[in-house]
Amino acid sequence: MRAVDVTLFGALLMCCYTDLKYRKVLNIIIFPAILAAFIINVYLLGLEGVAFCGKGIFVGLALLLIPYILGGIGAGDVKLLGMVGAFKGTTFVLYAFLAAALVGGAFAIIFMLRKRVLLSSLLCIGRAIKVFLISQFKIWNLARIDDNDGNDFETLPYGLAISLGTMICLLWVS
Repeated sequence: MRAVDVTLFGALLMCCYTDLKYRKVLNIIIFPAILAAFIINVYLLGLEGVAFCGKGIFVGLALLLIPYILGGIGAGDVKLLGMVGAFKGTTFVLYAFLAAALVGGAFAIIFMLRKRVLLSSLLCIGRAIKVFLISQFKIWNLARIDDNDGNDFETLPYGLAISLGTMICLLWVS
């Protein structure tokens, strides 16, 4: 593994830990890691490394911006995918995004099966999509559609899914 991969892997491990323990992806990990990505990529690619990192960050942030606006994902998760883009660039961050979606989907299904709420959750999602379509895409926060005021709303640690999806891509691509 190259230095960029080892550094990214270490940052991802720390994000896994904090997301599991505190349910947060911490800026104290993300921002120094992005700085390290810039330094490593500039060392490896010269001035082209700045554009490589910048484009990767932009694509990583853009991929999760809509889910964030809709209230389905936290800002730390968005920044985490931006960090992945800073290290590995635009193409890799797309693969990591897809792998994270698959891992996150598997987590969600397992979680709902364990809580015995798979059917009711699917019905709620269907109702939210129906409202979204009937409103002609004017409802922006689907979290507010739930009947129970969101008081017992539980979230999945999606930073964990992003980190594991990225690790899978690192091992698969490398």
